[in-house]
Amino acid sequence: GAAAAAAAAPPLVGVVTASSISGLACLEGLLARGPHVRPPRAICRTLEKEAVVRYRLGEDVPLEFFQGASATDARTMARAFEGVSRLFLVTPHAAGRGQLARNMLRAAAEAGVERVVLVSSWSGGQDKPLFREDFTATEELCLELFPGRAAVLRPSFPFTRLIHQAREVRVRGRISLPLEASTRMAACDPEDIGHCAAALLSMPDEAFPGECGDVIHVTGPESLSCEDIAQAFSDVLARPITFNSSSLDAAVRSMREAGLPDWLTDFFVEANPCLRAGAIAEPSDAVQRLTGRRSTLRMWLSRNVYV
Repeated sequence: GAAAAAAAAPPLVGVVTASSISGLACLEGLLARGPHVRPPRAICRTLEKEAVVRYRLGEDVPLEFFQGASATDARTMARAFEGVSRLFLVTPHAAGRGQLARNMLRAAAEAGVERVVLVSSWSGGQDKPLFREDFTATEELCLELFPGRAAVLRPSFPFTRLIHQAREVRVRGRISLPLEASTRMAACDPEDIGHCAAALLSMPDEAFPGECGDVIHVTGPESLSCEDIAQAFSDVLARPITFNSSSLDAAVRSMREAGLPDWLTDFFVEANPCLRAGAIAEPSDAVQRLTGRRSTLRMWLSRNVYV
């Protein structure tokens, strides 16, 4: 009777950081699957974040909302995760993000969440103390709390980081990064992160996590050098854009002058030698296998050329 009906009901999927690019893409991907999942729950920290979701997806889109969740308040997390059986969790972009993400994972386990897709970082695979605290320890806890029921997404350098180059491109006709011209990256479209998560959260239990495994590298389909990236800008903007190899000190100074926090600057400094050594040079086919999408840098630039 009632127990059988409950077991047959589509799972309720919760999406934490629903207003982020990957969160919105996950919601879109889940909604596109129609009857396979119930209307997902968009979990937002503030009313302003909820408004972003409503604006981007539309007021008429069938969503549940939970507004007021905080990774530092176990009571709000317990309410946010109540009734949720599958969860998309993005590591917060904030100071102490590793501990914040681990707080949410423990709250999800206590609430009875059955499956988790965690967004980590490519740096979770690097042997550095800062990366271990921010990402690797969280990945390990996720796989420990949800054995056989978790997938960790490790995105590479997201295309959206190139938005910070907008003024340099407009004023000087160049992009500037503290890397060599030959440094290669398989950068990714952040929307692909959400679409991969939607695919994983929609899988039947017997298929999860699928052939990609429980640690999945989310990259673009191309390995591009910094010169290739500049050429992509040139092609889309129809004017010459060059690459300038800036010093790491100059890049850090610029970040601090722009008011960026120390935790982000520290990550940037630690990541630089890893990027130079090719940590994210190799593309993965996981995005295409999970979603059928093939998002190139030129495609992303064309969609965001107004910036």
